[in-house]
Amino acid sequence: MQFKVPKFIEMESKIFGPLTFKQFLYVGGGAGVVYVLFKILPIVVSLPVIIAVAFFAWSLAFTQRDKYGKPFVEVTEAAFKFFVNTRLYTWKRTPKKIKKIESKYDIQKDPLLSIPKITTGKLSDKINNLEIQENDKIINDESSLLGNK
Repeated sequence: MQFKVPKFIEMESKIFGPLTFKQFLYVGGGAGVVYVLFKILPIVVSLPVIIAVAFFAWSLAFTQRDKYGKPFVEVTEAAFKFFVNTRLYTWKRTPKKIKKIESKYDIQKDPLLSIPKITTGKLSDKINNLEIQENDKIINDESSLLGNK
């Protein structure tokens, strides 16, 4: 027996026309704040503030999650906490302790210490060359068995 699995379970349902409940609250709250500012303040002072509040409410409601990786509400909350909370930076300078390494071996006399090291880039190139040569050998062996030359 086959069951149908719902696909869009993370999607919020639209309650107020094309808006979800959260979007409706953001837009409605922004409209309420804009109305109060319009009634309280003179028009010259309130117009820039009204535009800023309206833009912020619209951004809260309709900014896509993909733009910041998180909902705009969480980004705004994190920014608010960053600016409001106190930050204490302390730096205590401590002198570095220099350790002298005494070697038992003399670098000039010990031949093992004078061997050049192979970097990973050169080593991986050598491995790739060996693999290519091995693949060519396998292909040549197969073609000689089949009688193709």
